[in-house]
Amino acid sequence: EVNSTAFPNIVGDHFYFAMPLYDMVDAKTIIGDESTSRTLYSLHKILNAVMMERIAYEDLVELVYDIYSLPLDSNGEKPRSFLQGAGDICRALEENCFANYMKYKVIDTYRSIGVEYDRHDEDPPWYFSVLSDLRMPNEAKMIRDQPNHIMFKFTARPEVLANRIYVRDGVKLTEQQAAHASENLFDEIPDDWFDLIIDTSDITLLEQAKLVYNHIVKVTQQKVD
Repeated sequence: EVNSTAFPNIVGDHFYFAMPLYDMVDAKTIIGDESTSRTLYSLHKILNAVMMERIAYEDLVELVYDIYSLPLDSNGEKPRSFLQGAGDICRALEENCFANYMKYKVIDTYRSIGVEYDRHDEDPPWYFSVLSDLRMPNEAKMIRDQPNHIMFKFTARPEVLANRIYVRDGVKLTEQQAAHASENLFDEIPDDWFDLIIDTSDITLLEQAKLVYNHIVKVTQQKVD
């Protein structure tokens, strides 16, 4: 059973590490008047946030045009090759760009909530962030470096994973896509970094959610006690 009263006053957000990459996809699909200028402006805004002024401005401008020139070629499917290519280009300039971006995204959101409750002279609620789609060891390390983190690993048999991708996307990964670092480096993250490992091969999403929630309740109550 799920303990639904464990957190009576709580606010949460869900972020995923590929968020800025999908924002780039949206920018690449801008149409209409001045679409080129609007696309370049949007990419500049996204990439400036991702790089957090850690690269020279001329490198940022070059990066914008590199991403702009990268083929999207989604044909209505998930633009996996674009996502992988754009991620590679960004990480070549700043290895930890997506990990750092996500860290400060969470911090900024937490601070804004605190400020809002301060304005009304109210006690802020407990705040949590769910970070999903973790693929790289440096992303896992960033989470481990944060206080009060809880990390879950969801696994499944290879044939189950392959079928889920096909059902979701309608296509199988190409050999090149399957060989990409984003599809493989996750396996290099040590199992002992995770608080709980869940084999999802033969359980429902609801059963997965119950396991996650009840583990969070258990860990949190231990910290409070």
